[in-house]
Amino acid sequence: MTLASRKILRDLLGAKFWPATLLFLVSFLALQLIGVSSGPFLELGSLRAQLVGLTEPSTSLSDHQNPAVGPPSGPNVLVKALSSSATLPPKPKALTGKLCSVRFMAVGDILIHQSVRNSAALPNGSYDFKPAFELVAPIFRQADLVIGNLENPLAGSAKGYSGYPMFNAPEQLAQNLKDVGFTSLNLTNNHSLDRGLEGLKSTIAYVREAKLDYSGAYLDEEDKKNRLVSFYNGVGVALLGYTYGLNVPYKVEPGLEWRLGVIDKEQVERDVAAARATGADFVVVSLHFGNEYELKPNAGQRALAEALFNSPNGAPDLILGHHPHVVQPFVEFKDKSQAVIFSLGNFISSQPFPYTFLGLILDLRLTIHPDGHKSIEEINFIPTYCHKIQLKGASRRIFRVTPMAVAAASPKSYSLDDKTAKTMAVHLAQQLTHLKSLDAESLKAASSAPSSPKVPSINQAAAEVSN
Repeated sequence: MTLASRKILRDLLGAKFWPATLLFLVSFLALQLIGVSSGPFLELGSLRAQLVGLTEPSTSLSDHQNPAVGPPSGPNVLVKALSSSATLPPKPKALTGKLCSVRFMAVGDILIHQSVRNSAALPNGSYDFKPAFELVAPIFRQADLVIGNLENPLAGSAKGYSGYPMFNAPEQLAQNLKDVGFTSLNLTNNHSLDRGLEGLKSTIAYVREAKLDYSGAYLDEEDKKNRLVSFYNGVGVALLGYTYGLNVPYKVEPGLEWRLGVIDKEQVERDVAAARATGADFVVVSLHFGNEYELKPNAGQRALAEALFNSPNGAPDLILGHHPHVVQPFVEFKDKSQAVIFSLGNFISSQPFPYTFLGLILDLRLTIHPDGHKSIEEINFIPTYCHKIQLKGASRRIFRVTPMAVAAASPKSYSLDDKTAKTMAVHLAQQLTHLKSLDAESLKAASSAPSSPKVPSINQAAAEVSN
């Protein structure tokens, strides 16, 4: 204790505020015993001012959002990395040695086919997709972080809106997704460049305008670094995204790897390592891979997941799969410290193929325990059903994403007829069994992963509806 500190303490003990001071000292000693840092308590000068009512309690950037960053990208975001040259603020010291967790939710492909777009059209020429998500919005609002795969550019009305095969969805979609509870979007998939690089830049601009975070595609290298790690409840979470390829010719140029994430095992490992160095406790990797409409992951998916989880320096904690358009199994690794959902299926679309109307809200907690070990826990599967429905008093049918468990239990409350309710109940039971149909041991047959999976021709995939 410095001479100045001893003088301040002596003054406090001799003052009429000695009961408050004594209470402070007892609290200070107790916190030391349980391992809480003493840093904030050593500012005795500001403490004395607060005790005598001269100033308001001070705040710090480790406790609140850095004002230079602007509005937070999601609920409870504490800090955001500012630039490649910025020093990442430390995690709030009050959380050291305590249980910290993030409620994390993820959904699959957001595909705005022409019929989905038409159902959201308004008389004034604008669009409102919020009614499609009104039943899942209350679920999303319970989470700290909600991410989905935006599988269509938002290139603006001047480019003309379109569905398959070269998508361009109304730009209002970004704000609608924010309004219903999304905090982040993955932007890298085979449709990312359907409207070229300018369309991708426009997509990022509209997503930023809606104050949504994003991953997988960026404006420049600084943009990628700035968005690498966010803190939620004192837990650092990094979101990364990569695709097997694109529907237009695209070559990853040296020095421009930041622009759009293309699956390359070594590049993924480098990015994961960079995220760890920037302060990430958990790294979540979105992978756009696999065979469309297949209910089980192929050998390439299994091998890549296995290889990444076993990487000595670049292993992610959670892999989110997209592209098959149907739900594929969930598998846990290494005592629940790692997990992969091979495909989350379609969140919203009008694809008519078997099981493409089924999706999943993956709900879990990313937890840091007091002893420092990490786990993925409280895993909850919320299967969804995307369908067209005529609501009472409405002039037309709309697309709606319905959580099957609650709807099947109370169909009348969700404007469902008996046939649809029974169909949901059957699919619900099948999905819950299907999600657990693989385990880590079954993936070990595929021992090595290709660094660059073969990109199938667009004509090899089953055609998507455009009506």
